[in-house]
Amino acid sequence: MDNRQSAVDVLKGVAIIGVVLHHVINRRFDAAVLEQLLGLVRVVAWAVYAFLFASGYLHALSRRQEGPGEFIWRRAMRLLVPYLWLGAVYAVAFQVIQNLGLVDYDPTRIAPTLLGKLKSLVLCDQDHVIGEQLYFFVLLFGISSLFVLLLQISASVWFVAWLVGSLSVGMIALLATQPLPLATTGLSPEMLLGALLQYALGFLFGKTREARARWQWAAVAGLAVGGALAVVSRGAGYSWVMLFVPLALYLALDRVGTGARGFAPLCALGQMSGSIFAFHTPFILQPLLIILFKLKVPQLVNVSVSVCVTLLLCVVIHKVLHRFAWLKWLRI
Repeated sequence: MDNRQSAVDVLKGVAIIGVVLHHVINRRFDAAVLEQLLGLVRVVAWAVYAFLFASGYLHALSRRQEGPGEFIWRRAMRLLVPYLWLGAVYAVAFQVIQNLGLVDYDPTRIAPTLLGKLKSLVLCDQDHVIGEQLYFFVLLFGISSLFVLLLQISASVWFVAWLVGSLSVGMIALLATQPLPLATTGLSPEMLLGALLQYALGFLFGKTREARARWQWAAVAGLAVGGALAVVSRGAGYSWVMLFVPLALYLALDRVGTGARGFAPLCALGQMSGSIFAFHTPFILQPLLIILFKLKVPQLVNVSVSVCVTLLLCVVIHKVLHRFAWLKWLRI
């Protein structure tokens, strides 16, 4: 495997661990433990952006000869169909659990009826979430489709560089008024702008992957430091830096090389990250946390064990789905 694509897989592997860790904080923990977990989540707040960067990068490497219509159709089959079927499964499961009285859900978070749950799914309504991570499929579909339409204006590297610069200016203006939330979720304007910036940035560096490393490091340093200085007076410097962690980490991985055996687990997780992203919550991670909590396992041990077991079970699911051809329609 090309070292640069391997570096992207390792980046995705680190990011998917960050995504799973983020969903741990939905449980009730002691204040001191929760503060430690929130500190950890702040460190990996860039995780969702990493997947957008990686998608743009791999888009640039693709050798498919297809028009925008074909691209958008293929993306819809790849992203929207899984979003709908998986969301429907989650909605039915939530409704069964609710009807059995096993859990009393907050009606402001989860619609009380199955029809309401399905409606929130179709509308991608984040106020009535049934699969909190599933919004990403819609986000990636929309961003990648918009980007491929923008490429119809010009597919040159200079146009993409101009686009990255323009989006960076837009983010600086946005962050000057308000910092990004800790949870980079949902389809808010700031998330959409940041997502398009990440995708375009990944595409740009995918197209210029043969450029000298000095130029790449200079680019990321200039964007990250310059942007941070522009917004730090408003308290949003952290948000800006988080936007460029995926690029900086990718460049670091590319420089040190990821062929060593020590990177193999992260590389494998990155290659299976779609399945892990889709299946890890709410019906694997959350029940594990609850069971260990009721067993009075120390809370930090609970988190560690739950995250590791969740990743392992998702890997098993991925392997099973790719082992049997008749299950291919379930693959993410």
